[in-house]
Amino acid sequence: MDLDMKKYAKLASLGAMAVAGGCAALFALIAWGSTPTPTGGIDGVHATIAYIGAGIPIAAIIAVHVAYSRQLAAYAREHASEHASEHASEHATGDATGDATGDP
Repeated sequence: MDLDMKKYAKLASLGAMAVAGGCAALFALIAWGSTPTPTGGIDGVHATIAYIGAGIPIAAIIAVHVAYSRQLAAYAREHASEHASEHASEHATGDATGDATGDP
């Protein structure tokens, strides 16, 4: 079984962006949870350490997923125009597989 990446490149690109968005939401949740309060809990110094400690790896994950998403989107655009021209030529000549004559 050969997986054709051309079909799924755009979906994979959107998935990578969704992971980046999910990581940003996770950081927002961590930042909200580690916000200092006047009645007790975490203090300002430890909150800053928590922001940095969570922010650096999450920022790296977001950066990698955005870069990968951009590469996949470029690949999808490149091969979508290639696929459209192949489909148009097959349609014009009637050489598409599974045409009305029943020939493969």
